[in-house]
Amino acid sequence: MLAARPIGRPPALTHISKARHVDEEDVRDTIRDLIDRLKRQGQLDEEITETMSMDWRAERSLLPELLHNIEARGSWVPRSAELVLFVREVDGEICRDESVKEYKVFNEQSQKFVGYPKWEAGVVGQVAEESLKLQDLTQEQKKDRSLAYSGFRVEPYPDPNGTDKHLTKRHVYVPLHRIRPLACWAEFMKGIPKEDWHPTIQNSLTVMSSMSIFGKYHFKGTWPSATISCRGLYIGAEMICGGDFVRLLPNNGDTVADVLHVNSIKIKLTNLDKASDDDNDDGHPYNTAVYLSGKAFTLDERRAWNGSVLSRQEILRLLPGLDGYGKWHYLHDPDKGLQVPYSRVLGRCFEAEPMLIWFPAAEDGIKPELGKGLQGVLQARRYSAEHDKRILPGKSWYWGDTRAESLDIETLNSASVSTYDGTRDEEQLFTWQIAMKTMEKAFALTGGRTQNGLKADGRVSRVTDRRTSVGLAMSSMVQASGFPIEQQQTETSSTVDAELEPSLAVSRGKKRERSEEVQNTETETETSGDELGRAGLLESFQTKRVAMSSGV
Repeated sequence: MLAARPIGRPPALTHISKARHVDEEDVRDTIRDLIDRLKRQGQLDEEITETMSMDWRAERSLLPELLHNIEARGSWVPRSAELVLFVREVDGEICRDESVKEYKVFNEQSQKFVGYPKWEAGVVGQVAEESLKLQDLTQEQKKDRSLAYSGFRVEPYPDPNGTDKHLTKRHVYVPLHRIRPLACWAEFMKGIPKEDWHPTIQNSLTVMSSMSIFGKYHFKGTWPSATISCRGLYIGAEMICGGDFVRLLPNNGDTVADVLHVNSIKIKLTNLDKASDDDNDDGHPYNTAVYLSGKAFTLDERRAWNGSVLSRQEILRLLPGLDGYGKWHYLHDPDKGLQVPYSRVLGRCFEAEPMLIWFPAAEDGIKPELGKGLQGVLQARRYSAEHDKRILPGKSWYWGDTRAESLDIETLNSASVSTYDGTRDEEQLFTWQIAMKTMEKAFALTGGRTQNGLKADGRVSRVTDRRTSVGLAMSSMVQASGFPIEQQQTETSSTVDAELEPSLAVSRGKKRERSEEVQNTETETETSGDELGRAGLLESFQTKRVAMSSGV
C-alpha cells in the first residue's frame, strides 16, 4: 500500500538538476539573476519576466483586471484579501449613539438602541460584482442578483500563531453596510468589553505589522544599488495600489494632516557589493527597503510649501473626493515629489463623503476627521510587534513573500493556497514545466500568439469566471521571487525630484510587450501546429487552476 503524499509543496524536484538560484519548485530566482547581471554589466533597466513560472503567468493575466476594477471604484470599497470588521446579522442599523459616542444597533420599530453589533474580523475573499453607491454603506439596497454576487464573501480570520484554521470555513456573504474598515476598529468597538470580543478580532490585530508586495514588474539599477517597481502592497489590513491616496503618520504626536498621492511603489536594494552572491547561505544579505513616492498635500497651513493654498478647481483635479476635508496645500515644491517608507503609511485615505456616513458630524458644516483610526492602528501595530511570533527579536514588522504568507491562511474561497496547496506535487509541477516550454516554443514560432489566439507569453484572454479570478485577485499572492528580508528600513521621508513614473492609475492596466530575444531557433522550428493549439489550451486551463491554488 502506498503511503499518503504529504500535504504541501515538495522540498525539491528530483528529476531536474539542482541550480543555485532556484526555488523549491525549480523555478529560477529572477531577482537574483537580475542582480547577478547588474553586477556584470554595471547598469540594468528592464521588465521583470518569469516565463517558466506558472504563478507569474497567472498573475500577469489576471492582475490587470483586478487593478482596473479597483481603479473604477472608490477607495472606501473593500478589496480582495483585506481584513475587515463585519457582522453576520443585524436587526436594525449600525449607527452612533451620540449620548455615549458609541456604535450600537438602532431598531427602527422600537426606535431604541438594542445593543452592540457582534463584530468579527475576516478576510475578503470575493468582492461585490454589482455597482455600489454611498447608500450601500448604511442600509441594504435592492440588487439585481443574489447576495453571493451583490455582496462580499468574508472568511473569519484564524489565529496566525496557531495551526487550527477551521474558522475560515464559517464564511458568510454580507452586504456592504455590515462591513467597516479594520483601521477604525477602536472607534467602532468602543464600549464593548474585551471579554466579549470575538476571537477573530484579536487574531486580526496580531498581523497589523505585516507587509507584503505584489506585482513586481520592473528592475532598474546601477551597481551596487537597484530598485524594483511594484503594482502594490499590503500594509496590515489594507491593500494599497498606485493611484491611491494614503494618510501619513504624523511626526511628534501631531494630528494627521498629510496625504500622499501614490505614484510609484518600489523596493530599494542597497549594499549589493557587500552581500553574498548566494541568498541561501549564511553570508551577509543586501539591504532592502520599501518606499512609496508621489505628490504630497497637507491640511496644516503652517507646513504649507511657500504658503500655498489650492483653489477649489485644483483640489477637484488633484485630490478628487477629498475636497470635503478642508483647505489643502502643497506639502512640498509641486515640481518635486515626496518619498516615504511604508511604515509611515497610516492607511488609505477614504473619500470625505463615506467618512461622514461612518462618522457623522454632530453639527452641519463640520469636516470629517482625517485622523480617524490613528490610535487604533498604532495600538494594533504595537500589539502585533509583541504577539506575532514570526517577527524576529528587535524587529517590528513581518515581511511576507505573499499576502497568504503574511496572513498565514490555508484556504481562501475554499481552495488551498500557498504552501498549503496539496495539488502542487512533483508530477503536476513537471506537467506545468512541459506546458510552459511548449508555450515558449509556440511564442518563438508565431511572434507571440498561439494558434487559438491566446498570448503565449503569459497574457491569456480575460478570465471572467468570478470564482476563478478572485483567487488571484489577491494579487501576487502567488509565490514571489525571494530576496533577503534582513532589511534596514529607513524611517525618514525625503523630497525627490519629480522624475516620477507615469501614474500607475493610468498605466497599470496596460499590457507590455516582451523584449527578450528568442534563442535555439533550430529546435523551436520543429514545433508542430498541434503543439501550438495545445499550448493555448494548456495555458487557459492551467492559468485558471493556478489562480485558485496559488492565488494568494
